[in-house]
Amino acid sequence: MEITILIDNTPSENPNLYSEHGLSIFVETDTLKFLCDTGASDKFMANAETLGIDLGTVDFTVISHGHNDHSGGLVPFIEKYAQIPTFISAKVRHTHYFSARHEKKKDISTDEKIFSGDFEHLSFLEKSCRYNEKVAFVYTDEHRFSMPFGNKYLTKQENDATETADDFTHELSVAVNTDKGLVIIAPCSHNGAVNIIEACRNFTGVDKVYAYIGGLHFVESERTIAETANFKQEICSNYPDIKIFTGHCTCDLAKREIIDSITNSEIFRTGTVIEL
Repeated sequence: MEITILIDNTPSENPNLYSEHGLSIFVETDTLKFLCDTGASDKFMANAETLGIDLGTVDFTVISHGHNDHSGGLVPFIEKYAQIPTFISAKVRHTHYFSARHEKKKDISTDEKIFSGDFEHLSFLEKSCRYNEKVAFVYTDEHRFSMPFGNKYLTKQENDATETADDFTHELSVAVNTDKGLVIIAPCSHNGAVNIIEACRNFTGVDKVYAYIGGLHFVESERTIAETANFKQEICSNYPDIKIFTGHCTCDLAKREIIDSITNSEIFRTGTVIEL
């Protein structure tokens, strides 16, 4: 199994690759290829071409949640590759998402053009389901473990309803059952990484978890060190052998704390290739 980070916040050492505040992940197994998220723009497509990856050969695309740093390149991707099945949460329809973390509140919603009905192979998922016997799209419904502190800055507004805290019921993860155990791809982990792992185990019925790939949404704050220490305790107590690959919405301080304290952890960036 080979996983390529097509675009991430952290630039590649290759000057020919774009970077941006966004994430797009290309996955290739023995039997299929798929794309998880499309970054904030169409730059991930240019990076794929530079890396020699033909996106026209992917079996499907899945969008992890409704924020535009993960779905920003979706419309140009679908317009170019209209034949490729694409999956996204049904909960993003007619919902606006906002971030108030910085000085000015920002609309971070998915482009409403995808709701036009013009895209024949775009599917809106209402619940967790299987793509095939090895791959599942999983919602996280229970939260026995911690969720990221940075979620406090994020809100949503459904149709014309009152704006409320985002509950991240629109967040999907991808669970791939391999010979070594589950490989879980959760680009932003808004529901909390250990909660997501539990949800993927429960839905797939596979107990062994081999690897977790995604941002952890540990933003720079006065709580960063305590938050990463708590994550270390939760992950090491429950999954001591898991491999952790993180980047994107994991701040630099949290990355350093994770690398220093969690065995089998690595940081990804634009262009990183992960062999599992």
